[in-house]
Amino acid sequence: KTPIIIIHSIDDSVIPVSESDIMARNLRQVGLDLRYDRYEHAPSPPMTEFASLIGHGSYEIAFRDPTIYQWLLNHKCDHCGFLDTSWHSFKDSSHRTHFTPPNTDMNMNMEM
Repeated sequence: KTPIIIIHSIDDSVIPVSESDIMARNLRQVGLDLRYDRYEHAPSPPMTEFASLIGHGSYEIAFRDPTIYQWLLNHKCDHCGFLDTSWHSFKDSSHRTHFTPPNTDMNMNMEM
């Protein structure tokens, strides 16, 4: 079961919020781990060519919400075995993160 987050604003002028409402309802009915952040208002996207898309920049609000990052960090993939969820700055050269996926049929030994 993959955790899902839906972010949408009521005043989205591109995609009706009712589409996210339906998706959220259906996902909850099948018991998926779901977070639905439904904003009253969101800005337009920051790019000038999209300034007319009122309410379509809900990610601008979401990316500033620290609870989203905590929600994301509270989830981990038990399938792939990657358990290190601690935060490490990319600027910290003393820490190197190495991820080796588990041996599965999809991981083929490719030599060049």
